[in-house]
Amino acid sequence: MWHDIPFYHRRPNSRTSFFEQPPLRERWMQQIWIHQRLRRDALRTVDAVPVHVLHPGFWNHCAGPDFLRAVVQLGDSPARTGDVELDLSKAGWQGHRHAGNPDYSKVILRVIWEASESKAAPDSRPATNRTRPPSAAKHLTVSTDPLHSVVRPGTEIAVMELKPFLEAPILELAPWLDS
Repeated sequence: MWHDIPFYHRRPNSRTSFFEQPPLRERWMQQIWIHQRLRRDALRTVDAVPVHVLHPGFWNHCAGPDFLRAVVQLGDSPARTGDVELDLSKAGWQGHRHAGNPDYSKVILRVIWEASESKAAPDSRPATNRTRPPSAAKHLTVSTDPLHSVVRPGTEIAVMELKPFLEAPILELAPWLDS
């Protein structure tokens, strides 16, 4: 069937042509992050603060943030160790109920595909797949602005887009991501 053929091998007459943007998967974002297939010297938050990834963290295949114990430096502040959460869209933080969930209390960086909601890929991961009920953490303060999340009083989580910092266009990375 047409859907069994990787999109970059399909003919232009198939449902997804060679030149179309492939359907983005969170797994691709995770692979890009763990292998740092990024222009690392150009990384910035959505607020234009420089981001230096000293260690991407350990890929978490269980419940909780996508990467644990990453080491990240934001701007001129000292490097911090904490977790990194990846979501396809900025709404994923609220939609997956990460806000207020104690499993996400050590998140120091949220990585989203693209800050512009109209262009971002839909986030299809079910909200109940990897999180505890929100009642488990009523003591945590949480911002309602999806681009500025707070899980600990007085601590704002930095948000970074991934798409603008890829080391190559996603169509060039896709064969590697599918392998």
